Amino acid sequence: MNAGGSGGDAVSEEERKRRRLERFGAANGGGAELSNEELLKKRAERFGLEFGRTSDTTSKRSSIGDVEKASLEALERRAKRFGICSEQAEAEMKKMRRAERFGLNKS
Repeated sequence: MNAGGSGGDAVSEEERKRRRLERFGAANGGGAELSNEELLKKRAERFGLEFGRTSDTTSKRSSIGDVEKASLEALERRAKRFGICSEQAEAEMKKMRRAERFGLNKS
């Protein structure tokens, strides 16, 4: 903390940046930013993926129906275990109770 306000802080800041660059390095050595496409290619190489391949994403989107079917099966199992608790059933029960309360014949 330099109270005099001289250029000592700027030098120390530059020195910190240089040390950080030495520690962590830069992909292209100069510290210039890589383009988005280059970054995606490097990431694909790092994770063993093929860059620019879109057939996997379309096949994954088609598997959403499988998830919905699986959750539908889970809901059916839950309905068997606990009984059906749907909004329609609840509405019908409310109507029946109201009819009993007011003495209406509902057939």
